[in-house]
Amino acid sequence: MARDQAWVCPWCSGQLPPSLTRTHVDHIIPRASGLVIEEAWNLQLLHGRCNQEKSDKITIRAIILAAEHGLTLAA
Repeated sequence: MARDQAWVCPWCSGQLPPSLTRTHVDHIIPRASGLVIEEAWNLQLLHGRCNQEKSDKITIRAIILAAEHGLTLAA
């Protein structure tokens, strides 16, 4: 997953640590949206603090990703 992201945190654009310590797997379309999608296309690595900041926010990226997969999210 980190390699697919070029070792960059999508939330802050900072480098992910090589050991992946203090990183979290994040659901781009958050589980709090009511959709629990555990597919690789909905997962990304974030710094732990970035994942806490993102929390259950429905981002523009989540709305676009949902639409690409035939799903609709309320912003």
